[in-house]
Amino acid sequence: MSEFPAAWTEPLRGALAEDDVAEDITTQWSVPQGLRVQAEFITRQTGVVAGLAAVEAVFAQVDPEVEVKAQVTGGAEVFPG
Repeated sequence: MSEFPAAWTEPLRGALAEDDVAEDITTQWSVPQGLRVQAEFITRQTGVVAGLAAVEAVFAQVDPEVEVKAQVTGGAEVFPG
């Protein structure tokens, strides 16, 4: 996976701070503490993968325990489904 530009770390942190889910009353009410989930990104259109380093950086900021396992590499062509 490519490196996330260090210059983008602070802007990312600031953007996430605006939406701090740990302090969000709706999140506190609707998401059980300690909940663990698994998710997939599935494309609806043909395209080219980009931004994997950003995805990893965002999730690392939100929760360092999040594990991102990319099934494709940056630049790979992907198809619906």
